[in-house]
Amino acid sequence: MPTLTPDEVQAALRKLPVIDHHDEVVEHVGDGQLRMRLPFRREYMGRDVWKHSGGYVYSGPMVLGFADTAMYGCIVGTFGGKVLGIVQTMTTNFLRPAKDADLIADVKIIRRGKRSIYLETFLFSDGDTEPVAHVTATAVIRQVVESEEAAA
Repeated sequence: MPTLTPDEVQAALRKLPVIDHHDEVVEHVGDGQLRMRLPFRREYMGRDVWKHSGGYVYSGPMVLGFADTAMYGCIVGTFGGKVLGIVQTMTTNFLRPAKDADLIADVKIIRRGKRSIYLETFLFSDGDTEPVAHVTATAVIRQVVESEEAAA
C-alpha cells in the first residue's frame, strides 16, 4: 500500500475545486493516518452562539469541510494519487466551539473493507487537548482512469 509524502498529498489537494481547500498544511502522513492543519483566518469565524460570549468561533460548515478535506487527504495519502475517495456517509459530533486558532485534524482509517473504508477524525483547536469535533465517515475508493485525469 503506497503512502505518499505530505508534499504529494498537498499537491493532490490543490487539484480539488477551490471551495474544497483553504491552504491546509499536511503535517504527517502514515499508513492509514494523516495530520492536517487549517491556518486560522478571521473570515472562517462566526458568532459564538453556544456560550453567547459575543466572541467568534469557527463556523460549522468550515469545520465540516475541513474534516472532509482531511479525510480525502488521508485516503489519497494511503492509497496513492491515482484514487478517488467518495464519501458515502459522514457523521459529525460538535463537542465544543473551535476557538480562534489553527484547526488541527487527526484522521485515521479504522477499517478497510472490500469495497468501503471507515475513517475517524478528531478536530482540535491548536494548543488544546480536548477535541472540538468527532467525525466518522464511510467512503468508497475508486481508481481514476486516464480520461478522468485529463479532464481534471
